[in-house]
Amino acid sequence: MWTGDNIAHDVWMQYDSNQTRSTEVLTKVISETLGDVQIYPIYGNHECFPADEFNFTDNGNNTIKLKTSDIWKKTIP
Repeated sequence: MWTGDNIAHDVWMQYDSNQTRSTEVLTKVISETLGDVQIYPIYGNHECFPADEFNFTDNGNNTIKLKTSDIWKKTIP
């Protein structure tokens, strides 16, 4: 179980455009390191932008959710 909060907590440096970069890098490193081990990633409160304000009710129209979904699609069967 991978519990999120992948991004640094320097909220003054976070933007919608760079919010998924850490998740992308960490997903690659974890996947390569663990090999065939099943990974179950979840969001932390800092994956959204702004921090602590993730909207799960917008029917998937959130850019960060779409990018993260694309990053994690290989880890979640």
